[in-house]
Amino acid sequence: MPFIPVTIPPGVNKIDSAYQATGRWIDTQWVRFVGGSPEKIGGVRKLTDTSFSGIARGAAAWVTNDGVQVLAWGTEDDFYVFRADAVSEKTPYRADANGITLTDPFTTTNGSAIVTVADTAHGIATAGVKVTFSGATAVGGITIDGTYTVASVVDVDSFTITHGSNASSGASGGGSVTASYEINFGNANPLYLVGWGVGAWGAGGWGSYSTLVVQNVTEPRWWSVNQWGEDLIINPSNGTLYRYDSSADTRPAPITNAPAIVRASFVTQERYIMALGCTRIDGTFDAMCVRWPDILDTADWTPGEADTANERRLNGGSRLMAGTALTAGINLIWSDSTVFSAIFTGSTYVFDSRLIGTECGLVGPLAFSKTDMMAFWMSPTGFYLYSSYVQPIPNQENIRDWVLEGLNKVHQFKCLSFYVKEYNEAWFLFPTTTDEPDTYVGVNLTTFEWFNGTLTRTSAATYTTAESRPILFSPDGYIFIHEVKENRDNDGAAQEAYISFAEFALEDGNRSLDIFGVVPDFKRHVGNVDFYLYSRDHPEDEIMDEETVTVSVGDKLVDAKLPGRQVGGTITSNVIGGDFRLGKWGLEIQGAGKKR
Repeated sequence: MPFIPVTIPPGVNKIDSAYQATGRWIDTQWVRFVGGSPEKIGGVRKLTDTSFSGIARGAAAWVTNDGVQVLAWGTEDDFYVFRADAVSEKTPYRADANGITLTDPFTTTNGSAIVTVADTAHGIATAGVKVTFSGATAVGGITIDGTYTVASVVDVDSFTITHGSNASSGASGGGSVTASYEINFGNANPLYLVGWGVGAWGAGGWGSYSTLVVQNVTEPRWWSVNQWGEDLIINPSNGTLYRYDSSADTRPAPITNAPAIVRASFVTQERYIMALGCTRIDGTFDAMCVRWPDILDTADWTPGEADTANERRLNGGSRLMAGTALTAGINLIWSDSTVFSAIFTGSTYVFDSRLIGTECGLVGPLAFSKTDMMAFWMSPTGFYLYSSYVQPIPNQENIRDWVLEGLNKVHQFKCLSFYVKEYNEAWFLFPTTTDEPDTYVGVNLTTFEWFNGTLTRTSAATYTTAESRPILFSPDGYIFIHEVKENRDNDGAAQEAYISFAEFALEDGNRSLDIFGVVPDFKRHVGNVDFYLYSRDHPEDEIMDEETVTVSVGDKLVDAKLPGRQVGGTITSNVIGGDFRLGKWGLEIQGAGKKR
């Protein structure tokens, strides 16, 4: 019986019909292309069994001067650090409520653990925020000392906490108390303006409640987390800037005189701290303003002849989204619709900023990744790269429309990108049917072959040492190491990996043929692999026949029985320890009749 080798070029085609995409891969899950051949992607395992609260959106991994690996990330509520195999919360205190003094602020009720705290214009937005008190004297038989969670916000001048024991009397006092309040919570999801009066006049039925999304009132909180030497410069979106001292391993401290509101930030290789979309020197907020302090004094944010601090407004877009340092002297800054370069000159103005791309802004603040010389990002219009100039990532026409049509526009702000150094790949995660990123496309940056699949992650980081495996965060509060080669499973469970090929015609479709067997060929094969095949007579016909055959390690020919003019299928590994890399496999066929 004749042997037909199945030769399919690498990369997926997600936009054509199955027949139009004949001879192409059309879908993948947990499969990449290496040297032109499909292979299963590395496994996943938890970094730690300790979970955290909230959804990570912004992270960094690095190694201190003493060789300590540190991972840091922020959620809508808190900021965390993982070091020495332990997760610890290190949410910064508010810059305006860090070490303030309150006089006799506590009021107790006999027999109750609820304590009312008086603080004029305390600024606490919601219950759940943590406050720390020290130096208090006893009141009502209890001493308020340590960290407490706000139980309720009574009004703008008072709130309640719950002590560990009941008061023995009703009283007020506490003496001179030092108080520090953690930053207020952010939002896990965007909040939109809806309701009466929203939308165009006459839209919807009379008196109906409008559900039109017309204005993004509040974005989800994300964190800019960037190395500054062995320390970090961080900021919760629309908060101020903080410094995490990796040697002291204490809560990040506010940077003196930094803008009160900063949308995003990054650090250049010259160690300039760049505040993007921030409060200007005159106190007004400008979403397109860029500021940086003097290189020798991070507390000096006022431009002058004797320092290098500066402020400028970039024109092009409505709000700055993110920025990154590439190599020495070269930086990129994105708005929602444009991209700018910021080139270090060392002149009076320090940086030369220029508009270098339009209609290619950043879809979300975490939707970019980079190498030392290049950057890659997802825009509302597609996928782009910067390497001396801005250009579309090649071959994206095979997947772009599929991505943009499936993108959950309400939550597109959460799109995520990360770089896999070992395979020179950029990955892009985006939400489709859920609120969080649940689908990915990846591209090999050497051959520009695309692949796709499903994966739910919200943030990513990679250590700055020889350890190049990406670390990703799931929305249920766990951290995972990816690309685990020694075990390609999903944290102890089988990791399904498959690749589907479009229908191709047997002998150009001139006659109906019978498939009698699958001739496997693997460059790497561990565990059973299933070959699902289906056939049709014509492109618009229903499936005429289908069969799944299982290929075990060492099989040379696996029997099948499938008639038809066209055949398509899926190759799947879904067993514990399973792995494969396809070689030049094929089908055994035999004539079954003349063309009708």
